[in-house]
Amino acid sequence: MMVATGHFDVLRRSFARVRDDQRLQGVIIAFSFGALLEALAGFGTPVAITSVMLMLSAVCREQALDQLRHCDVFQPNRDEALALTGQRTVEAALRELLRHVPLVAITCGADGVVAADRASGEVVSVPALPVEAIDTTGAGDVFAAAFVLGTLSGWTPAERVRFATLRASLSVRQFGGSLAAPGWHDIATWWREADEELRQDYAFVVGLLPSHRLVPVRRASATLAAVSERG
Repeated sequence: MMVATGHFDVLRRSFARVRDDQRLQGVIIAFSFGALLEALAGFGTPVAITSVMLMLSAVCREQALDQLRHCDVFQPNRDEALALTGQRTVEAALRELLRHVPLVAITCGADGVVAADRASGEVVSVPALPVEAIDTTGAGDVFAAAFVLGTLSGWTPAERVRFATLRASLSVRQFGGSLAAPGWHDIATWWREADEELRQDYAFVVGLLPSHRLVPVRRASATLAAVSERG
């Protein structure tokens, strides 16, 4: 969008006038991003960051961590969490991030999710669900959306992480990013087919399912190859 509107060229020229040093440019971006968070937090807006938005170096790592104090939730993936904190393990990164933000959830792909709530001291580790992954595009976004829903609904940290893990795991069974996000029909179908152990872990899901008739989500199918084959 920035390229299409021409704003990217303006930004690039502005940085060129400052200094051709990416470390210094990273610090400027960090402070600018921090100013945005302060403005949002000042108006009482709940703020969550779902990914590290900086190319971090040792020069700007502390500045970036400091900006997390304006956030209610931080949800990086494993690589982002390790890069931001400079730690070597997810557990150490989680402890470090929890010093700066009240609620942290680190997604670890096929290894699941680890999260912690500073207020209660609760630490949650949830394995990914056993599904046949076709396309992981957008799985992190699906997780974030479900986690935000659970946060706004006042669910416990464990319920938020499990529900977000469920939706993200189901999304990789389909092609197409946001189009693969599961609807209530998908979740209800998964629940009926789940084994007893998973039903116990996800028992709270039953109370979330709508009482009205659920219909399958209509999804787009890949048609470009079929069209090209017809000449």
